[in-house]
Amino acid sequence: SADTEVLRRLIVPATNGVARRLNLAEGEDVVFIETRRRADGLPFCLVSHFLPAHAFAEALGDYADGSLHAWLGERMNLRLRRVESLVTATLPQGDDAQLLSMPRNTPVLRVKSLNVCESTGVPVEYALTRFRADRVQLSVTV
Repeated sequence: SADTEVLRRLIVPATNGVARRLNLAEGEDVVFIETRRRADGLPFCLVSHFLPAHAFAEALGDYADGSLHAWLGERMNLRLRRVESLVTATLPQGDDAQLLSMPRNTPVLRVKSLNVCESTGVPVEYALTRFRADRVQLSVTV
């Protein structure tokens, strides 16, 4: 069984990297939602979602759990398409190790993803996912 919990939900200024990927000006407001996903009660990933605040700030106030993409589809009739996934191995940063219930010296797989509106191609979501490398196998297809 899988579940998702929202850990943080804020409006923050876009950093240079987030702004560039979402075609925003640096410092422009973005919705930042951090979620933790569990499988069979055990944490396996953290996801930091960034979406343009001008389009999603009010609507995302209702998002509470489950798949954000499914929620966007159901509530906003928005279908996303992934156009980029960059995968690297790194040590956990900040409070990631604690939130994932893992040692700080065990690597995570970090995936940077860009998702666009399926019909327009406009960037909608930049996500940074940190997976426990010992609990996941990734399959990337084109």
